[in-house]
Amino acid sequence: YMQLDETKKVIEYCTLVLKIEGIDEKSKFKAYYRRALAYEKLDKLAAAREDYLWMKFIDPSSLDGTQGLVRVNAALKVEGVDISKLTSSVPKQIYIQEVKQESTQKTQEQQPQQQQKQQSAISTQNIV
Repeated sequence: YMQLDETKKVIEYCTLVLKIEGIDEKSKFKAYYRRALAYEKLDKLAAAREDYLWMKFIDPSSLDGTQGLVRVNAALKVEGVDISKLTSSVPKQIYIQEVKQESTQKTQEQQPQQQQKQQSAISTQNIV
């Protein structure tokens, strides 16, 4: 349907696929991705954002999910939408993972600084 430029049918079909019980993660991911692209094409940016968030929930390392999210968030900001006020049905786990990753990076960046301070303190003690 996407190649036939029948965007509304893409959304309809992907929505049906996502309602199938027991569907595997790969199929869910593809359905969210195709539906997000279709929503984006119809300028339904909040809906596209939601699907990109679901993609990131399923596969946090997804480059397509990240790029889509960045693109849609930028477009929403241009429209004057405060994305921090948008609600989402995606479990909050995705946000916790991002915070943990940032925290880990900061800790890793701080470790060399702390080691340098400790070495300086040891050097100073040896001199005195």
